[in-house]
Amino acid sequence: MKKTLLVLVAFTMLLVMVTSAQAALVMKYDLSGLGAGLGQTTVWDEQILTTVDATSNYAAGIFPGAGFVDVGDLKMGTLNYLGNPLSGAQNQDLNGSWELTGRWSDLTGTMTAITPTASGTLFNFIYTSGTAKLFADPTVNANFGAGIGSNDDTASTFTDGTELASIKLLSGVGSLFVPFDGSAATGSTFTKWDILSVPAGYWLDPTGFDLKSSLEASGWVDVNTIVSSNVTITGTGPGSQILSRNQGHASYNVPEPASMLLFGMGMLGLGATKLRRKKVN
Repeated sequence: MKKTLLVLVAFTMLLVMVTSAQAALVMKYDLSGLGAGLGQTTVWDEQILTTVDATSNYAAGIFPGAGFVDVGDLKMGTLNYLGNPLSGAQNQDLNGSWELTGRWSDLTGTMTAITPTASGTLFNFIYTSGTAKLFADPTVNANFGAGIGSNDDTASTFTDGTELASIKLLSGVGSLFVPFDGSAATGSTFTKWDILSVPAGYWLDPTGFDLKSSLEASGWVDVNTIVSSNVTITGTGPGSQILSRNQGHASYNVPEPASMLLFGMGMLGLGATKLRRKKVN
């Protein structure tokens, strides 16, 4: 019994180690096939989202329990490594001769709570399903328009170029605080996405190994954003909308090989203990 408890404790510790060992994946892009002069980036572990325009459409109106469908566009501004933007060499960041853009049109969710306070109203919501795509384009399109929300943008400028990734929502939460005095709204979102597919030859590790199979088998991406400019809420009844412009970052992840080895060792240890107990009995 004591041995079994000891193994179970050790197994639990291994699970904690596996969970805590997840880290942003260090990688690079090889964009040689997209255009003349485009080659490999240096290694990076984070993408900085300069702008995320989103329009949440509430068919039945905005109230606790109401569902919405979100349409949005994003543009990434830099690639970061260990918190520092890449710079100083051609095509190492996204402010030169190429860009990364993305778009989603079926992101669904629910307004979970609307809480009035002395200074404003707090909206809380969850995301439940949706898909999105990331594109790399060797030419830089015009910036987002002057307004906010995806209604301000042209879908064709965020879905051109070569598809770099297709992703599916795993989970997401968000909040939005709108002050009564008319000052700028604040808010944030956190979403986690499963990587469904990436093309061969574009996602490389620091040694040049193609990460396609690893990303598709077990990769995911965490996306965090905060409100970067004002929010527009149009009505509360049927057909109402919430438009916002955010900025944030995206980190790509896969389980570390060492963590998977620890997990496997823990499973083997647990199995061996059960086998010994059967022999004794």
